[in-house]
Amino acid sequence: DPALKADRNFMLKVLQCAGSALEFAAEPLRNDREVVLTAVSHTGMAAAYASKALRDDRELMLVAVRQQGAALRDVSQRLRQDRDLVCEAVKQNGMALMYAQTFQEDEEIALEALRTAPNAFRHVSPKVRNSKLFMLQAVQYWGCLIKLAADDLQSDWDVVLRAVRQDPTAMDATPGMTPCDTAIRLQCEPLLVAAIGNAIACTGEEAPVVEVQKLGPSLGASCDGNHYTCEALLLSGRALSCSLDQKASLNDLALALRQCIPLEER
Repeated sequence: DPALKADRNFMLKVLQCAGSALEFAAEPLRNDREVVLTAVSHTGMAAAYASKALRDDRELMLVAVRQQGAALRDVSQRLRQDRDLVCEAVKQNGMALMYAQTFQEDEEIALEALRTAPNAFRHVSPKVRNSKLFMLQAVQYWGCLIKLAADDLQSDWDVVLRAVRQDPTAMDATPGMTPCDTAIRLQCEPLLVAAIGNAIACTGEEAPVVEVQKLGPSLGASCDGNHYTCEALLLSGRALSCSLDQKASLNDLALALRQCIPLEER
């Protein structure tokens, strides 16, 4: 009904519970600041139906992007250059970074976007993605991002270490290194080594013996380069036996050994 669409009081009540209904409001109401504020307070994306003038209203558009970060798509070009407004948008939805080309080289905003949306990494400029400092921070949020890093960073031990701390499966995405190499060279504590892999392929009747470099003080001994010898689990689920004195560490070590490639079989 055209009369209802032009009825300000009626539309205000509707927009309080369905902001996207701004799409059906009469043209004059889309240029009514109070009407648009009511709409975007409920549904940020309703900004798409506001008048051109109101899509350039900073206060209104801040309300919109705080409610739905993706509303950044519909704000004016001028406001997409507003760093604070863009930051508010990516805080709410990291994928809003795709609408802020000006700030895709801004490391602070890119990291803010990654907090909520790992896929926002694809909208970070290559220059920033190739920065070791940036990647060290990015993989602290999402270790899996290492698979999208530059080749040299995927083989950087500092980056790998942080990635596997955050996400055990990150080890699968690092080319040119075996799980056993990583266990030895990173000298991780048990929980980190637990991040090294998924499953050792044990076939036959006997479980292979795996030598793993001593992992640190948390195992209850000094780091003098000694090795612990441990039997890996059979796929059947046989209990792990190990020469460690610290029984509390067995669960961690068992998980770690699931993907370690045997250095030698005895």
